[in-house]
Amino acid sequence: ALQMPYSESPASQMRTNGRGTGKAFAGHGAIEEGASSLTIPKGTSLTIWGKEGQAITDRAGRLIEQGNFEELINLNGGMIEGAVTHLPGATIPRMVLKPPHGLNIMNNSITVGSDTYINKLLNRNMGNVHWAACLVCQ
Repeated sequence: ALQMPYSESPASQMRTNGRGTGKAFAGHGAIEEGASSLTIPKGTSLTIWGKEGQAITDRAGRLIEQGNFEELINLNGGMIEGAVTHLPGATIPRMVLKPPHGLNIMNNSITVGSDTYINKLLNRNMGNVHWAACLVCQ
């Protein structure tokens, strides 16, 4: 799994002992209003488990990282209102993944050490990947 090195001190990050699917972008997240959009590359799809402007809990993020969608639905059915999978060729807003300061993150999830635009993280032929971060507008 893609994992960018952390720039913050070890005390500011928390990792769980568990392993996720390795197919989730985990941390804090945002949508940059007014920024150009991005097209999902060939062979890749992106599932977003909430609607734009919505925050998710740390627990919900871990369930997404684990691929435990049944428990995610049971945890908070309203949280997934607006959930969508963007297929190859779809246009999505410019999303930013931020470091997971203060979050419990699965060992093999995709994380970043500094704010990183989604276009730097999505590549061709990744299969279905999941956004396990908030979508708060900034």
